[in-house]
Amino acid sequence: MPVWRHCAPCALNYDAVLKVETMQADFEAMKEKIPQLANYSLSWLQKSIQDRDAEDAESSRLLATLSPKEREGLIERYELDFELFDYNRDDF
Repeated sequence: MPVWRHCAPCALNYDAVLKVETMQADFEAMKEKIPQLANYSLSWLQKSIQDRDAEDAESSRLLATLSPKEREGLIERYELDFELFDYNRDDF
Protein backbone atom coordinates (compact mmCIF):
# COMPACT_ATOMS: atom_id res chain seq x y z
CA MET A 1 0.00 0.00 0.00
CA PRO A 2 1.38 3.45 -0.85
CA VAL A 3 2.80 5.37 2.11
CA TRP A 4 0.68 8.43 1.39
CA ARG A 5 -2.42 6.40 2.32
CA HIS A 6 -1.03 5.93 5.84
CA CYS A 7 -0.27 9.55 6.61
CA ALA A 8 -1.33 13.08 5.89
CA PRO A 9 1.95 14.93 5.35
CA CYS A 10 0.23 18.18 4.45
CA ALA A 11 -1.95 18.12 7.57
CA LEU A 12 1.00 18.78 9.89
CA ASN A 13 3.49 21.60 10.03
CA TYR A 14 6.82 19.76 10.08
CA ASP A 15 10.05 21.38 11.24
CA ALA A 16 12.17 18.73 9.51
CA VAL A 17 11.81 15.74 7.23
CA LEU A 18 14.51 13.09 7.26
CA LYS A 19 14.77 10.50 4.52
CA VAL A 20 15.96 7.00 5.33
CA GLU A 21 18.44 7.15 2.44
CA THR A 22 20.14 10.28 3.86
CA MET A 23 19.14 10.01 7.51
CA GLN A 24 22.63 10.14 9.03
CA ALA A 25 23.55 13.35 7.18
CA ASP A 26 20.07 14.83 7.75
CA PHE A 27 20.29 14.08 11.47
CA GLU A 28 23.77 15.60 11.77
CA ALA A 29 22.50 18.79 10.10
CA MET A 30 19.52 18.83 12.47
CA LYS A 31 21.84 18.44 15.49
CA GLU A 32 23.62 21.64 14.45
CA LYS A 33 20.31 23.52 14.61
CA ILE A 34 18.91 21.85 17.75
CA PRO A 35 21.49 21.77 20.59
CA GLN A 36 19.33 19.41 22.67
CA LEU A 37 20.12 16.65 20.18
CA ALA A 38 23.89 16.91 20.68
CA ASN A 39 24.08 13.76 22.85
CA TYR A 40 21.88 11.65 20.61
CA SER A 41 23.20 9.28 18.00
CA LEU A 42 21.80 6.99 15.37
CA SER A 43 23.96 4.02 16.32
CA TRP A 44 21.15 1.67 15.29
CA LEU A 45 21.26 3.10 11.77
CA GLN A 46 24.25 1.07 10.52
CA LYS A 47 22.38 -2.21 11.11
CA SER A 48 19.34 -0.70 9.44
CA ILE A 49 21.45 0.29 6.41
CA GLN A 50 22.82 -3.25 6.13
CA ASP A 51 19.30 -4.66 6.33
CA ARG A 52 18.09 -2.14 3.75
CA ASP A 53 20.90 -3.09 1.37
CA ALA A 54 19.76 -6.73 1.51
CA GLU A 55 16.15 -5.65 0.98
CA ASP A 56 17.19 -3.44 -1.96
CA ALA A 57 18.91 -6.40 -3.62
CA GLU A 58 15.79 -8.53 -3.20
CA SER A 59 13.57 -5.71 -4.47
CA SER A 60 15.77 -5.28 -7.54
CA ARG A 61 15.62 -9.01 -8.20
CA LEU A 62 11.82 -9.00 -7.97
CA LEU A 63 11.42 -5.84 -10.08
CA ALA A 64 13.49 -7.49 -12.80
CA THR A 65 10.82 -10.20 -13.14
CA LEU A 66 8.11 -7.67 -14.05
CA SER A 67 7.08 -6.92 -17.60
CA PRO A 68 7.39 -3.28 -18.70
CA LYS A 69 3.59 -2.93 -18.43
CA GLU A 70 3.59 -4.37 -14.88
CA ARG A 71 6.48 -2.13 -13.85
CA GLU A 72 4.72 0.96 -15.21
CA GLY A 73 1.53 -0.01 -13.37
CA LEU A 74 3.47 -0.38 -10.13
CA ILE A 75 5.13 3.00 -10.60
CA GLU A 76 1.77 4.63 -11.34
CA ARG A 77 0.27 3.10 -8.19
CA TYR A 78 3.07 4.61 -6.10
CA GLU A 79 3.35 7.89 -8.04
CA LEU A 80 2.51 10.07 -5.03
CA ASP A 81 5.13 8.25 -2.95
CA PHE A 82 7.70 8.98 -5.66
CA GLU A 83 6.78 12.65 -5.48
CA LEU A 84 6.57 12.76 -1.69
CA PHE A 85 9.99 11.15 -1.19
CA ASP A 86 11.65 12.72 -4.25
CA TYR A 87 12.35 9.40 -5.94
CA ASN A 88 13.20 9.19 -9.63
CA ARG A 89 10.95 6.75 -11.44
CA ASP A 90 13.79 6.06 -13.90
CA ASP A 91 15.70 4.41 -11.03
CA PHE A 92 13.03 1.73 -10.95
